Amino acid sequence: MKKIHKKKSVLPFLILTVLLVSVSVLIYRVLKIRQVDCYSQFGPCPEEINQGLNHYVGTPLLKPLSGDVIKNDLKSFSQIKSASLYRRLPSTLVVALSLRRPIGAIGSNVLGAQVIVDEEGFVFQKIPQSALPTLITQDLPPIPSQLSAGQLRSLLSLELVANLFDTQVSGILDKETLTITTPNDLKVIVDIAQPTSNWYTPLQLIIHRSKINAKMPHKIDLRFTNSVITY
Repeated sequence: MKKIHKKKSVLPFLILTVLLVSVSVLIYRVLKIRQVDCYSQFGPCPEEINQGLNHYVGTPLLKPLSGDVIKNDLKSFSQIKSASLYRRLPSTLVVALSLRRPIGAIGSNVLGAQVIVDEEGFVFQKIPQSALPTLITQDLPPIPSQLSAGQLRSLLSLELVANLFDTQVSGILDKETLTITTPNDLKVIVDIAQPTSNWYTPLQLIIHRSKINAKMPHKIDLRFTNSVITY
């Protein structure tokens, strides 16, 4: 009698298990991706990225899928830093992308081809021309690649100086000396080995006073304790 009791108690459990598995399989097959919504921190994803996600339409919504898989599928878009996703029932896959923020460009000359760089020094896109602060070099770094520490500090310095003007600035790096050309051919010379605060705050004061006096200098050399200003 005890053996019969055990068999009877196991049977409902087996039936429930089979039922749950069957329902899960049915839901897996029925819930399909009908729409892919893609967003980044800058808003909706560009159309070319959306097209790269279209092949997910029609696949099971609950199929195991990770942000790394999405990023790998979109590896031709080097501006993508990371990806995450979640499902919105009954049929939408939502993809959230973190795109690299361009801080500047590197090019052989201001009017030639350039590559865009983010705040980590990652080179991720080639463009014909940009209005970004530009570090002028003889050769374009490959895509993808990582800038040297000096080149990254130069671009970060150019980005700071660009905040003081309304138009594009460019610079040339010679060892640790960065010569920046600003609007009206003003030359600003800085030592990128120095902390930014050593030269940026004095530069702000000089530019502010120059605008008030309506007299802009031709060269500002900030490599020394006392700035050298040439009119």
